[in-house]
Amino acid sequence: MNAAESLPRRLQGWLEELYRLPPLAPVDAFLVEGRAVNGPTETLLVRETGNDLELGLYLDPRILERFATRGGLDNFPRQSLEDFWTLLEGVSHFVCLGWHAERNREISALDLEIQAEIDKYVSAREFCRQSGLGDIGEQLHETLFSEWKLGEDMDAGLAERYRRASEIAARYCRYLQSRHDDSLGLRAELRDFFRLSPQRRRERIHELARE
Repeated sequence: MNAAESLPRRLQGWLEELYRLPPLAPVDAFLVEGRAVNGPTETLLVRETGNDLELGLYLDPRILERFATRGGLDNFPRQSLEDFWTLLEGVSHFVCLGWHAERNREISALDLEIQAEIDKYVSAREFCRQSGLGDIGEQLHETLFSEWKLGEDMDAGLAERYRRASEIAARYCRYLQSRHDDSLGLRAELRDFFRLSPQRRRERIHELARE
C-alpha cells in the first residue's frame, strides 16, 4: 500500500489485496463531507435509480483526524481499535457492495454487516501481527464480539440486525482462529468464502460451527 494514499483508500487497497479483488473505483471519490454530532460515525449511503446504483460513504472526520495524529496505519500499535474498526467497517461495506454490484449480485444489509465484522476481526489480527504485537486473536475476538454494546436509542430492527451479524461472524472468526495460524492458509479460506453467494456463506458458517 502507498503511504501517500488517504487512509480510506489504503484500507480499500488492503481489503482488495486480502481478497484478491479487481480494483474498484477509489473510495475517496465517494466520501461524503460533514460532521456528525450525535449520529452514526460511519454510514454507507445507497440509492437505486432504475438500473443505476449510487453510493456515498460517510466517515466521521474526527476519527480520521485522530487516526492521522497517532501516525496512521504505519503506527498501528498506537491506534484505538474502536477507531480502526469504525473506519474499516465503512470501507468494508463500500468494497463488498461495490464488488457485488459490478457482478449484478444481490446482497442484503445483514450480509454486509456479517462481512464487515469478519473484515474487522481478520484485519485487526493481521495488522497486529505485521506491527509486531503478535497473534492476539483470542483477545480481539473477545473485544469485538463479547464486549460491544448497542446504542440506547437504536431502532429495534437495526439492533437485531447487528446482533445477528455479530453472532454469525463470531462463529466464523472462531473457526478461522482455530484452523489458520498462517496468513497464506487464512487468505485462501477468506478468498473462497468472499466469493460464495450470501446464502451459501451463512450455510458454510453453520456447517463449520458443527465441526
